[in-house]
Amino acid sequence: MTETTWFYELKGERRGPVSEAQVEALVDAGVIDAHTRVWSELLDGWTPMFKTDLRSFLSGPIGAPPLDQNDAPPEDRGEGQSRGPGNRRDPSTGAAPGAPGASGAAQDQAPPLGGMAAGAMGEVREGEVWEGEALAGGESDVAYVKQRFTRLEPSRYVTYLFFVPQIVLAVLLGFAGLTAETVLMRAQFYDLWMSDGMVAVTTLLFLGGLIAFLTFVYRAAQNAGVLSRTKFKPAPWACVGWYFVPVLNLWMPLKTMLAIAKVSDKWHRAPFKIWQWWLLVLGSAVVSLTATLMVESRVELFGSFNGTLIFFSFSVLLEAAAISSAMEMMKTLNRLQNAHRDEILETRGIG
Repeated sequence: MTETTWFYELKGERRGPVSEAQVEALVDAGVIDAHTRVWSELLDGWTPMFKTDLRSFLSGPIGAPPLDQNDAPPEDRGEGQSRGPGNRRDPSTGAAPGAPGASGAAQDQAPPLGGMAAGAMGEVREGEVWEGEALAGGESDVAYVKQRFTRLEPSRYVTYLFFVPQIVLAVLLGFAGLTAETVLMRAQFYDLWMSDGMVAVTTLLFLGGLIAFLTFVYRAAQNAGVLSRTKFKPAPWACVGWYFVPVLNLWMPLKTMLAIAKVSDKWHRAPFKIWQWWLLVLGSAVVSLTATLMVESRVELFGSFNGTLIFFSFSVLLEAAAISSAMEMMKTLNRLQNAHRDEILETRGIG
């Protein structure tokens, strides 16, 4: 026995066909309600949903219908035809007037299922979260997500290959500087950290990690567009480019990551990790630059040069914390995007 398909009226236009599961999703999303007119082959004409078998999907009081009925389907307003039973179905096809298959119906009355869902959700602004993924409902959307979604693990693990050595070096030298017993020993640790060999190593690690991290950001932005099925803004190239724009790179990378997280996780569980990461990045950059300049200028902190060296060792540890926070943020964002993707596929019974 084939499943009954339904059509529904929205803003004066006929939408459909949709399955009963999709009707339930439309009700849950608030797109249609008890007074929305629906039609199927089981009905003689367009009928409010609460008077049909679909009423089982409704919850709470039905309430009064809207006062403005001007956007109702023409046959429900009685325009140009009688309300008699003989006009409720097309004599040749058995379809309701205006439904696909009825004589004289426009060929574009039944848009593709993906386009129907987009119209049902209203105009979706670029970069805005589409929280009705279950409404898209067709194999084409499943294929779209499966083909275009990019796993973030490869770029994430490559980033770790560069970030982990940075963290290890920073922690070892930072703690060594803090636990050193004399000013001379702390100065030696500073000289080691700022030596040509160590600068070359840390610079290579930083550049490699930066390239891998920005690759992660670019792919995460691409996934945001796939998960929302919109033209996600900011564009992936912009999400990367803001890191290289002076002054604007003080907040635009944070803004773009929050936008990616908003689409990746509709429950908004990621912003805390992102804020933590960005505050540590900015804080460690300011503290490290200040500490380096103070040591090179022989500035005495807390009345002695020893205090300045301790401050420098603390800045190295703060740098390690910032890198660790970036890794945790990447892990969280990767997990949320994978969960969102799996949820979309499971909603359609693909699994």
